[in-house]
Amino acid sequence: SALLGSHAKAGTILDFFKRGGGSSTPSAASKVPDPILFVVPAGVMEQWCREFQKWMKLSVDVFHGPDRLDLIPRLQRGFVRVVIASYETFRIDIEKLAAIKWNCIFFDEIHKIKNRSSLAARCCTLLTCKRRFGLTGTVMQNNFDELWTLIEFVNPGYLGSLDEFRRSTVNPIKTGQIH
Repeated sequence: SALLGSHAKAGTILDFFKRGGGSSTPSAASKVPDPILFVVPAGVMEQWCREFQKWMKLSVDVFHGPDRLDLIPRLQRGFVRVVIASYETFRIDIEKLAAIKWNCIFFDEIHKIKNRSSLAARCCTLLTCKRRFGLTGTVMQNNFDELWTLIEFVNPGYLGSLDEFRRSTVNPIKTGQIH
């Protein structure tokens, strides 16, 4: 699909749902497992909804617009399975979204949080979830700190602190480039 940008991205999401990460939308009376959050550019939110409906027969709740906060009580009561939010509403309403225990979080165009001091990147650290995924076609552009930031989001602590990563990985690579 043009929305997902590559078959690999689509396959990752579909495989996650096939392995039990998702289920069909519950009835209003039934509680579901912790919800899944997708944070995407605002311009593709409707496309994401259509893709879920087309490929998974799964409806989603959109956290966007003037009535978006009406979704919070339903999330807190466990009646929502999948939520799509724009980066803008994610940043604006991070306190509300951070109060939710998420099953997992997907960031489409995760390179939007590559600057660890940006508001979006700082907001990411406030979320509680079991799994994190980042989708992008542009991981980094010659900046190892950006790579560390993205990996730190999807797998916290894996590369150690930023200083440890620079000492153990970045400096040897840069030294090797000189020779």
